[in-house]
Amino acid sequence: MLRKRGTKVDEQIPSRVVHAFGLREPVAHRRLGGTRNANFHVQDEGRSLFLRRRHRDYCDPEWIQFDRDAIRHLKSKGAPVLSPLEIREGGTWIPEGEECWEAYPWIDGNPYPGTTAALESVANRLAEFHLAGMDFYPSYRPGGFSRGETTPKRLLDIADQLAPACGDIVGFYAKQIEKASRILDQRTYESLPQILVHGDVQPANMLFSGSAVLCFVDYDWLGRQPAIYDLAGALILFCGTRTKPIDGGDIWSLSMPFEFELESVRRFLAVYSRGMVLEKERVPLLLEQTRLTWTHIRLSGALKVPEKDRRQFLARDYQRPYAWIDKHCNENLVLD
Repeated sequence: MLRKRGTKVDEQIPSRVVHAFGLREPVAHRRLGGTRNANFHVQDEGRSLFLRRRHRDYCDPEWIQFDRDAIRHLKSKGAPVLSPLEIREGGTWIPEGEECWEAYPWIDGNPYPGTTAALESVANRLAEFHLAGMDFYPSYRPGGFSRGETTPKRLLDIADQLAPACGDIVGFYAKQIEKASRILDQRTYESLPQILVHGDVQPANMLFSGSAVLCFVDYDWLGRQPAIYDLAGALILFCGTRTKPIDGGDIWSLSMPFEFELESVRRFLAVYSRGMVLEKERVPLLLEQTRLTWTHIRLSGALKVPEKDRRQFLARDYQRPYAWIDKHCNENLVLD
Protein backbone atom coordinates (compact mmCIF):
# COMPACT_ATOMS: atom_id res chain seq x y z
CA MET A 1 0.00 0.00 0.00
CA LEU A 2 1.40 3.39 -1.01
CA ARG A 3 0.53 6.15 1.41
CA LYS A 4 1.95 9.60 1.81
CA ARG A 5 2.99 10.17 5.43
CA GLY A 6 0.46 12.25 7.32
CA THR A 7 -2.22 12.12 4.62
CA LYS A 8 -5.86 11.20 4.99
CA VAL A 9 -7.30 7.80 4.16
CA ASP A 10 -8.66 9.09 0.84
CA GLU A 11 -5.06 9.66 -0.36
CA GLN A 12 -4.12 5.99 -0.26
CA ILE A 13 -3.15 4.23 -3.49
CA PRO A 14 -3.32 0.43 -3.30
CA SER A 15 -0.25 -1.46 -4.49
CA ARG A 16 -2.41 -3.54 -6.81
CA VAL A 17 -3.38 -0.36 -8.64
CA VAL A 18 0.25 0.76 -8.94
CA HIS A 19 1.22 -2.64 -10.35
CA ALA A 20 -1.78 -2.91 -12.70
CA PHE A 21 -0.70 0.20 -14.56
CA GLY A 22 2.84 -1.09 -14.95
CA LEU A 23 4.65 0.90 -12.26
CA ARG A 24 7.26 -0.61 -9.98
CA GLU A 25 7.47 0.11 -6.29
CA PRO A 26 8.71 2.17 -4.63
CA VAL A 27 6.90 5.03 -6.34
CA ALA A 28 6.60 8.72 -5.56
CA HIS A 29 3.28 10.51 -5.69
CA ARG A 30 1.68 13.85 -4.99
CA ARG A 31 -1.95 14.81 -4.68
CA LEU A 32 -3.32 17.12 -7.39
CA GLY A 33 -6.35 19.41 -7.36
CA GLY A 34 -9.93 18.32 -7.95
CA THR A 35 -13.32 19.00 -6.39
CA ARG A 36 -14.71 15.44 -6.67
CA ASN A 37 -12.16 12.95 -8.02
CA ALA A 38 -8.93 12.15 -6.17
CA ASN A 39 -6.11 12.93 -8.63
CA PHE A 40 -2.42 12.02 -8.32
CA HIS A 41 0.86 12.36 -10.15
CA VAL A 42 2.56 8.98 -9.68
CA GLN A 43 5.99 7.92 -10.92
CA ASP A 44 8.64 5.24 -10.54
CA GLU A 45 12.22 5.41 -11.81
CA GLY A 46 11.22 5.32 -15.47
CA ARG A 47 7.54 6.17 -15.87
CA SER A 48 5.14 8.94 -14.89
CA LEU A 49 1.32 8.73 -14.85
CA PHE A 50 -1.74 10.78 -14.05
CA LEU A 51 -3.75 8.50 -11.75
CA ARG A 52 -7.31 9.16 -10.69
CA ARG A 53 -9.71 7.58 -8.24
CA ARG A 54 -12.95 8.33 -10.00
CA HIS A 55 -15.82 9.57 -7.82
CA ARG A 56 -18.57 7.02 -7.26
CA ASP A 57 -21.11 9.21 -9.08
CA TYR A 58 -19.11 8.71 -12.30
CA CYS A 59 -18.46 4.97 -11.99
CA ASP A 60 -21.45 3.43 -13.73
CA PRO A 61 -19.72 1.00 -16.15
CA GLU A 62 -21.94 2.26 -18.97
CA TRP A 63 -20.84 5.84 -18.24
CA ILE A 64 -17.16 4.84 -18.26
CA GLN A 65 -17.58 2.91 -21.50
CA PHE A 66 -19.28 5.96 -23.03
CA ASP A 67 -16.23 8.03 -22.07
CA ARG A 68 -13.91 5.51 -23.69
CA ASP A 69 -15.92 5.41 -26.92
CA ALA A 70 -16.10 9.21 -27.06
CA ILE A 71 -12.37 9.65 -26.44
CA ARG A 72 -11.55 7.04 -29.08
CA HIS A 73 -13.73 8.88 -31.58
CA LEU A 74 -12.23 12.29 -30.76
CA LYS A 75 -8.70 10.88 -30.97
CA SER A 76 -9.40 9.38 -34.40
CA LYS A 77 -10.47 12.82 -35.62
CA GLY A 78 -7.35 14.53 -34.34
CA ALA A 79 -8.88 16.27 -31.32
CA PRO A 80 -6.48 17.29 -28.52
CA VAL A 81 -7.35 14.54 -26.00
CA LEU A 82 -5.49 11.80 -24.13
CA SER A 83 -6.30 8.10 -24.31
CA PRO A 84 -6.73 6.17 -21.04
CA LEU A 85 -4.06 3.59 -20.27
CA GLU A 86 -4.81 -0.13 -20.32
CA ILE A 87 -4.14 -2.34 -17.32
CA ARG A 88 -2.21 -5.58 -17.59
CA GLU A 89 -5.32 -7.76 -17.29
CA GLY A 90 -7.12 -5.82 -20.02
CA GLY A 91 -9.56 -2.92 -19.78
CA THR A 92 -8.85 0.61 -18.63
CA TRP A 93 -10.19 0.86 -15.09
CA ILE A 94 -9.96 -0.96 -11.76
CA PRO A 95 -13.05 -1.14 -9.53
CA GLU A 96 -12.69 -0.39 -5.82
CA GLY A 97 -15.93 -0.47 -3.87
CA GLU A 98 -18.24 2.13 -5.36
CA GLU A 99 -15.33 3.91 -7.02
CA CYS A 100 -12.68 2.97 -9.56
CA TRP A 101 -9.14 3.82 -10.64
CA GLU A 102 -8.03 4.97 -14.09
CA ALA A 103 -4.80 6.40 -15.49
CA TYR A 104 -3.58 8.60 -18.34
CA PRO A 105 -0.11 9.46 -19.64
CA TRP A 106 1.54 12.25 -17.69
CA ILE A 107 1.97 15.36 -19.85
CA ASP A 108 4.26 18.13 -18.70
CA GLY A 109 2.40 21.36 -19.23
CA ASN A 110 1.88 24.70 -17.61
CA PRO A 111 -1.33 26.25 -16.24
CA TYR A 112 -3.40 28.74 -18.19
CA PRO A 113 -1.18 31.85 -18.51
CA GLY A 114 -4.04 34.32 -18.98
CA THR A 115 -2.62 35.96 -22.09
CA THR A 116 -4.53 37.04 -25.20
CA ALA A 117 -2.67 34.39 -27.20
CA ALA A 118 -3.74 31.72 -24.69
CA LEU A 119 -7.37 32.87 -24.85
CA GLU A 120 -7.29 32.57 -28.63
CA SER A 121 -5.69 29.13 -28.40
CA VAL A 122 -8.48 27.94 -26.09
CA ALA A 123 -11.10 29.19 -28.58
CA ASN A 124 -9.33 27.57 -31.51
CA ARG A 125 -8.80 24.23 -29.80
CA LEU A 126 -12.37 24.14 -28.53
CA ALA A 127 -13.57 24.60 -32.12
CA GLU A 128 -11.32 21.68 -33.15
CA PHE A 129 -12.79 19.57 -30.35
CA HIS A 130 -16.34 20.36 -31.43
CA LEU A 131 -15.67 19.70 -35.11
CA ALA A 132 -14.19 16.31 -34.20
CA GLY A 133 -17.32 15.42 -32.22
CA MET A 134 -19.96 16.39 -34.76
CA ASP A 135 -20.53 12.84 -36.04
CA PHE A 136 -20.56 10.97 -32.73
CA TYR A 137 -24.06 9.62 -32.05
CA PRO A 138 -24.32 7.81 -28.70
CA SER A 139 -27.57 6.59 -27.20
CA TYR A 140 -26.26 6.96 -23.65
CA ARG A 141 -26.56 10.28 -21.80
CA PRO A 142 -24.06 10.75 -18.93
CA GLY A 143 -25.69 11.65 -15.63
CA GLY A 144 -29.18 11.10 -17.01
CA PHE A 145 -29.81 14.84 -17.46
CA SER A 146 -31.13 16.04 -20.80
CA ARG A 147 -29.16 19.28 -20.56
CA GLY A 148 -26.20 18.06 -18.54
CA GLU A 149 -25.45 19.67 -15.21
CA THR A 150 -27.34 22.81 -16.27
CA THR A 151 -30.73 21.09 -16.70
CA PRO A 152 -33.14 23.68 -15.22
CA LYS A 153 -35.11 21.14 -13.17
CA ARG A 154 -31.87 19.83 -11.64
CA LEU A 155 -30.83 23.38 -10.71
CA LEU A 156 -34.23 24.16 -9.19
CA ASP A 157 -34.05 20.95 -7.15
CA ILE A 158 -30.66 22.04 -5.79
CA ALA A 159 -32.09 25.49 -5.02
CA ASP A 160 -34.89 23.85 -3.01
CA GLN A 161 -32.31 21.79 -1.13
CA LEU A 162 -30.31 24.92 -0.25
CA ALA A 163 -33.27 27.16 0.53
CA PRO A 164 -33.72 26.32 4.26
CA ALA A 165 -30.19 27.48 5.06
CA CYS A 166 -29.79 30.21 2.45
CA GLY A 167 -33.24 31.77 2.06
CA ASP A 168 -33.76 34.82 -0.13
CA ILE A 169 -30.40 34.51 -1.90
CA VAL A 170 -31.43 31.12 -3.29
CA GLY A 171 -34.67 32.74 -4.43
CA PHE A 172 -32.66 35.14 -6.58
CA TYR A 173 -30.80 32.25 -8.22
CA ALA A 174 -34.11 30.43 -8.82
CA LYS A 175 -35.46 33.48 -10.64
CA GLN A 176 -32.40 33.40 -12.92
CA ILE A 177 -33.10 29.74 -13.75
CA GLU A 178 -36.70 30.53 -14.57
CA LYS A 179 -35.71 33.54 -16.68
CA ALA A 180 -33.26 31.51 -18.76
CA SER A 181 -35.76 28.67 -19.12
CA ARG A 182 -38.35 30.97 -20.68
CA ILE A 183 -35.98 31.99 -23.48
CA LEU A 184 -33.92 28.82 -23.79
CA ASP A 185 -36.77 26.39 -23.21
CA GLN A 186 -36.48 22.66 -23.79
CA ARG A 187 -37.82 22.78 -27.33
CA THR A 188 -35.45 25.58 -28.33
CA TYR A 189 -32.50 23.85 -26.70
CA GLU A 190 -33.23 20.55 -28.46
CA SER A 191 -33.57 22.34 -31.82
CA LEU A 192 -29.90 23.39 -31.70
CA PRO A 193 -27.36 21.15 -33.47
CA GLN A 194 -26.00 18.53 -31.07
CA ILE A 195 -22.28 17.74 -30.97
CA LEU A 196 -19.89 16.02 -28.58
CA VAL A 197 -18.98 18.58 -25.92
CA HIS A 198 -16.28 18.42 -23.25
CA GLY A 199 -18.77 19.42 -20.56
CA ASP A 200 -16.36 21.10 -18.12
CA VAL A 201 -14.34 23.74 -19.99
CA GLN A 202 -12.17 25.48 -17.41
CA PRO A 203 -8.47 26.33 -16.96
CA ALA A 204 -7.73 23.31 -14.75
CA ASN A 205 -8.92 20.98 -17.52
CA MET A 206 -6.40 22.14 -20.12
CA LEU A 207 -2.63 21.79 -20.34
CA PHE A 208 -0.56 24.50 -22.03
CA SER A 209 2.84 24.83 -23.62
CA GLY A 210 3.52 28.52 -23.34
CA SER A 211 0.29 30.10 -24.60
CA ALA A 212 -0.77 27.11 -26.72
CA VAL A 213 -3.26 24.46 -25.56
CA LEU A 214 -1.64 21.02 -25.61
CA CYS A 215 -4.75 19.03 -24.76
CA PHE A 216 -8.01 18.85 -22.85
CA VAL A 217 -8.15 16.62 -19.76
CA ASP A 218 -10.91 15.42 -17.38
CA TYR A 219 -13.58 13.76 -19.50
CA ASP A 220 -16.19 12.99 -16.83
CA TRP A 221 -18.83 15.18 -18.47
CA LEU A 222 -18.34 14.37 -22.13
CA GLY A 223 -21.76 14.33 -23.73
CA ARG A 224 -23.83 15.20 -26.76
CA GLN A 225 -25.14 18.75 -26.30
CA PRO A 226 -25.29 22.00 -28.30
CA ALA A 227 -21.98 23.85 -28.63
CA ILE A 228 -23.31 26.64 -26.41
CA TYR A 229 -22.97 24.26 -23.45
CA ASP A 230 -19.16 24.42 -23.62
CA LEU A 231 -19.06 28.00 -24.85
CA ALA A 232 -20.96 29.24 -21.80
CA GLY A 233 -18.40 27.71 -19.45
CA ALA A 234 -15.57 29.16 -21.53
CA LEU A 235 -16.99 32.69 -21.39
CA ILE A 236 -17.32 32.52 -17.59
CA LEU A 237 -13.96 30.94 -16.83
CA PHE A 238 -11.72 32.48 -19.51
CA CYS A 239 -13.31 35.83 -20.36
CA GLY A 240 -13.62 37.50 -16.98
CA THR A 241 -11.54 39.63 -14.64
CA ARG A 242 -10.88 38.22 -11.17
CA THR A 243 -8.79 39.30 -8.21
CA LYS A 244 -6.54 36.23 -8.59
CA PRO A 245 -6.09 33.23 -10.92
CA ILE A 246 -8.61 30.41 -10.77
CA ASP A 247 -7.64 27.28 -8.86
CA GLY A 248 -9.76 24.59 -10.51
CA GLY A 249 -9.37 22.28 -7.51
CA ASP A 250 -10.87 24.81 -5.08
CA ILE A 251 -14.62 25.35 -5.40
CA TRP A 252 -14.40 28.75 -3.68
CA SER A 253 -11.87 29.86 -6.29
CA LEU A 254 -13.72 28.31 -9.22
CA SER A 255 -16.86 30.23 -8.25
CA MET A 256 -15.27 33.51 -7.14
CA PRO A 257 -16.91 36.80 -8.20
CA PHE A 258 -15.79 38.13 -11.58
CA GLU A 259 -16.46 40.79 -14.19
CA PHE A 260 -17.00 39.82 -17.83
CA GLU A 261 -14.57 41.51 -20.21
CA LEU A 262 -16.52 42.48 -23.33
CA GLU A 263 -13.45 42.55 -25.58
CA SER A 264 -12.35 39.09 -24.37
CA VAL A 265 -15.83 37.67 -25.01
CA ARG A 266 -15.85 39.09 -28.53
CA ARG A 267 -12.31 37.92 -29.27
CA PHE A 268 -13.03 34.41 -28.00
CA LEU A 269 -16.20 34.04 -30.08
CA ALA A 270 -14.52 35.50 -33.18
CA VAL A 271 -11.66 32.98 -33.03
CA TYR A 272 -14.01 30.09 -32.25
CA SER A 273 -16.21 31.07 -35.22
CA ARG A 274 -13.31 30.74 -37.65
CA GLY A 275 -13.33 27.00 -37.05
CA MET A 276 -16.89 26.30 -35.92
CA VAL A 277 -19.73 28.44 -37.18
CA LEU A 278 -21.61 30.33 -34.47
CA GLU A 279 -24.60 32.11 -35.99
CA LYS A 280 -25.19 35.59 -34.63
CA GLU A 281 -28.82 34.80 -33.88
CA ARG A 282 -27.70 32.10 -31.44
CA VAL A 283 -25.73 34.51 -29.26
CA PRO A 284 -28.77 35.42 -27.11
CA LEU A 285 -29.28 31.69 -26.49
CA LEU A 286 -25.61 31.36 -25.61
CA LEU A 287 -25.98 34.10 -23.00
CA GLU A 288 -29.00 32.38 -21.47
CA GLN A 289 -26.97 29.17 -21.29
CA THR A 290 -24.24 31.25 -19.63
CA ARG A 291 -26.85 32.36 -17.07
CA LEU A 292 -27.63 28.70 -16.34
CA THR A 293 -23.97 27.68 -16.22
CA TRP A 294 -23.04 30.40 -13.72
CA THR A 295 -26.05 29.36 -11.62
CA HIS A 296 -24.88 25.75 -11.76
CA ILE A 297 -21.35 26.72 -10.68
CA ARG A 298 -22.73 28.57 -7.67
CA LEU A 299 -25.55 26.22 -6.59
CA SER A 300 -23.71 22.93 -7.17
CA GLY A 301 -20.63 24.46 -5.60
CA ALA A 302 -22.59 25.34 -2.47
CA LEU A 303 -23.32 21.65 -1.93
CA LYS A 304 -19.57 21.00 -1.75
CA VAL A 305 -18.93 23.32 1.21
CA PRO A 306 -20.01 22.82 4.84
CA GLU A 307 -23.65 23.72 5.45
CA LYS A 308 -22.69 26.54 7.80
CA ASP A 309 -20.73 28.23 4.96
CA ARG A 310 -23.30 27.90 2.18
CA ARG A 311 -25.02 31.24 2.59
CA GLN A 312 -21.66 33.03 2.56
CA PHE A 313 -20.63 30.99 -0.50
CA LEU A 314 -23.74 32.01 -2.46
CA ALA A 315 -23.80 35.63 -1.31
CA ARG A 316 -20.40 36.63 -2.77
CA ASP A 317 -21.17 39.42 -5.27
CA TYR A 318 -23.80 37.17 -6.83
CA GLN A 319 -25.68 39.65 -9.03
CA ARG A 320 -22.90 41.12 -11.18
CA PRO A 321 -22.56 38.39 -13.88
CA TYR A 322 -26.33 38.31 -14.37
CA ALA A 323 -26.44 42.10 -14.77
CA TRP A 324 -23.81 41.87 -17.52
CA ILE A 325 -25.81 39.18 -19.33
CA ASP A 326 -28.97 41.29 -19.12
CA LYS A 327 -27.11 44.30 -20.52
CA HIS A 328 -25.59 42.48 -23.50
CA CYS A 329 -28.23 39.84 -24.30
CA ASN A 330 -29.38 41.65 -27.46
CA GLU A 331 -25.95 42.71 -28.73
CA ASN A 332 -24.00 41.14 -31.58
CA LEU A 333 -20.98 39.71 -29.76
CA VAL A 334 -19.59 37.80 -32.75
CA LEU A 335 -17.11 40.05 -34.57
CA ASP A 336 -17.02 39.84 -38.36
